Amino acid sequence: MTVWEIFQKSQFPIRGQALELPIENCKSKIQNPTMASLGKILLVIGAVVVALGLLLVFFDRIPLIGKLPGDIHVKKDGFQLYFPLTSSIVISILISLILWLISLMEKK
Repeated sequence: MTVWEIFQKSQFPIRGQALELPIENCKSKIQNPTMASLGKILLVIGAVVVALGLLLVFFDRIPLIGKLPGDIHVKKDGFQLYFPLTSSIVISILISLILWLISLMEKK
């Protein structure tokens, strides 16, 4: 059998014919986000950045943050180490609780 015979028996379209593909099998399971949803995502990211900026500006005025038992603060000659271990854990728990509450509200 020659290459030409194999080509003639194959399913390739002849010159000028359109190649038909089953579209159902090619559809992606992930839907593309629209511009409106992208705008909402950017607004949320912007709000988070603003909130973090305000938190940094007013960090000294927040009571107990950085002054909890378990926060490590070492001062020596020419060396200063500050590691807010307990404050980090408390902040992590608060953020987790807030995100959990938000996920509960979205399910309703």
